[in-house]
Amino acid sequence: MNYRYKFLLFLLSFLLFPTYIYIYAQDIQHPKVSKKADDVLPLAWIGGLNSCQIFELDLNNDNTQDLIVFDRHGNRILPVLRFKSDDGILYQYHPEYIECFPQIYSWLQLHDYNNDGKKDIFTYSKGWAGIKVYKNTSTENKLSFEIAKTPYISSLQGGGQINILVTDVDYPGIIDLDQDGDLDILTFWGLGSFVELHKNLSVETYGHADSLTFEKINHCWGNFAESDESNDLYLDSCINYNTHPPINRSDYRHTGSTFFLKDLNDDNKIDLLLGDVDYSSLVYLENRNTSIDANMVKQTRNFPSENECINLYSMPCVSEIDIDLDGILDLVVSPFDPSLHVSQNKYSLWAYRNIGTNEKPNYKLYSKSFLQNLSIDVGSGSKPVIYDWNNDGLKDLFICNWGIYNKSWYYYLTLKSSYISRVLYYQNIGTPDNPVFKMVSDDFAKLSQLNEKGITICFADVNKDEKTEMILGSESGKLTLYQNTATIEEPKFSTLYEIAAPSETNKHTKPYLYDIDMDNDLDLLLGRADGQFSLYTNTTDNNFKLSTQSFGQINLTDLQQSYTGNSDISIIEKDGQQYAICGCEKGRIRAFRINTNDFESKFVEVDKLSSIFSYLPDTIKAGVYSTVSAADIDNDLFPELIIGNWSGGLQWFGSANKGIAYDEIQETKPQPKFKVYPNPAKDHITITSYPSKAKSYTIYNSLGIQIKTGHLQPNSTTINTTSLQTGLYAVRINNQTHIIYVL
Repeated sequence: MNYRYKFLLFLLSFLLFPTYIYIYAQDIQHPKVSKKADDVLPLAWIGGLNSCQIFELDLNNDNTQDLIVFDRHGNRILPVLRFKSDDGILYQYHPEYIECFPQIYSWLQLHDYNNDGKKDIFTYSKGWAGIKVYKNTSTENKLSFEIAKTPYISSLQGGGQINILVTDVDYPGIIDLDQDGDLDILTFWGLGSFVELHKNLSVETYGHADSLTFEKINHCWGNFAESDESNDLYLDSCINYNTHPPINRSDYRHTGSTFFLKDLNDDNKIDLLLGDVDYSSLVYLENRNTSIDANMVKQTRNFPSENECINLYSMPCVSEIDIDLDGILDLVVSPFDPSLHVSQNKYSLWAYRNIGTNEKPNYKLYSKSFLQNLSIDVGSGSKPVIYDWNNDGLKDLFICNWGIYNKSWYYYLTLKSSYISRVLYYQNIGTPDNPVFKMVSDDFAKLSQLNEKGITICFADVNKDEKTEMILGSESGKLTLYQNTATIEEPKFSTLYEIAAPSETNKHTKPYLYDIDMDNDLDLLLGRADGQFSLYTNTTDNNFKLSTQSFGQINLTDLQQSYTGNSDISIIEKDGQQYAICGCEKGRIRAFRINTNDFESKFVEVDKLSSIFSYLPDTIKAGVYSTVSAADIDNDLFPELIIGNWSGGLQWFGSANKGIAYDEIQETKPQPKFKVYPNPAKDHITITSYPSKAKSYTIYNSLGIQIKTGHLQPNSTTINTTSLQTGLYAVRINNQTHIIYVL
């Protein structure tokens, strides 16, 4: 039974039997996560942020600009609602808006091209090296987009309509340069070095901007050129200009740039911030001519100031948003380099507050981990592991990573970066049915001292000596059994034996322990770089023996993407059937029915994950290099699913995702003590009869996502609901919940 069908049943039950339906706190909230200082992370389960572009868009029609974050490392759209409060800006991740957006690849920009007051989507046209456009067709109650220009925007060039070349490593400039009401486009020439201007002729041709008609009118906008071998710039240099020595094209190297266009010095002329592949800085090019006929006369490489200059690997890309909702636009800078192995990962969203004005900005560094510091972010390549480490009956959370950024350097003009892997330990300090995770260690057992990349671990009393053993795998293929020779509080592991030596087959090993043959001892499953799984069965002397290198003939490699699959596995049992839940390099989460009679036979793949996890949506956009951990963490008899990815965060799917839509109807719970009317509601609700000590209320939507919170007034509180879409909502005060329907 899929979740939409359950929602309809729930709605019908609500209309027929409204006094018997209640939703409780553990069914609505995701588990709280905090760092050492008890600071609860509001974006804990957003899934990581590595290489992002950020735009403003009012998602819930509350007249506050929310954030659309696009992480190109996995092509993920991340909607974040913002609310003003006495404590500053509140952030809430709302994944239910993801399905409103089309699939975005490589880069995203939001601009209102047709002047209808709605921001449209400009993005990379995959397979065409061009720009695709989606028109914003949203109504008051629903966010939506439809294709407006595909497969690419063309421009009149050399007598014919030709694709405006924009690759997946180029971030174009899209702005109304001549202030005629339609958007023009700047991008580098196909062979690099020179910037081309494609003027929008919509207003001139049709009298309105509701068209995307372009003509290339300048092959060297700004009157400058970029070197083929570095990010050096030559001012007053265009084709056929002899002011500077000819630029050597024998070793062509230009492979990507980013544009940010804005009048930065209040002279009514558009200036340029230019980022370049393999470099960490932005070059500020100052324009002394008109915006349409720009002439860059000065370049500055320590923008915005010498003491706080942008130094972010690699290929910084600028987004302009109002960080603090004060009406003044600020900057967020993040890497644009498509390579997964050069980003500064955990500290890759640098925010600069504008302490000047929109006309004359003055940028000051505010944070090097904007939004990241509000979420679980362990660098690159997160892998969740669930295990009760301290034997208190509560399942704890361990997060392995591929690596946290260490440093960068150049080797023969090529950027290199190094990373060190570690494991973070979050102790469950909640209750059996309400997990709460608090970080205890950001380098569990000092495993970073192994100087490995891609460390992944699993725990168990493998040899039944009442001591916890740990199996550790890594990118190198290291697969070793360790035993804790110290305390739980300060563990120290010593090697028992090497299970498998590093080899080409065993690279990127991800171990997982499970009694797969049901003989009362734990066997070892091993995810590998080639996308397959090895099975090591536990022998009578508590050693592991290789049983098969093709467990279930599962192969998660997508040859259209790469020659590797980087498989990961977690096993659950439902109705007597074992299922292998798998993550992989491409990011898709897949499930297979395990044949316990023959582990070398081909396992049947499950069509829909929702047939196993009833609370899951039809598709999960997990991000690349997805990893999985499935277990019943909150003792509700349903397994939760935690997903990691390359961006270094986690996504939680479980009872918190049931919300109203997935929850079973409870007929034995007591009536909430407070009252809510009218119900159904049209434009407001009033809450009364709540305890005098109650301080605040919270409203959740049908996905269990918090959408509104506020302070309670003495005796009664009236809440405006005009911003809420039609549907069911849960109003919660303390531990009591009322269900309402908004028309």
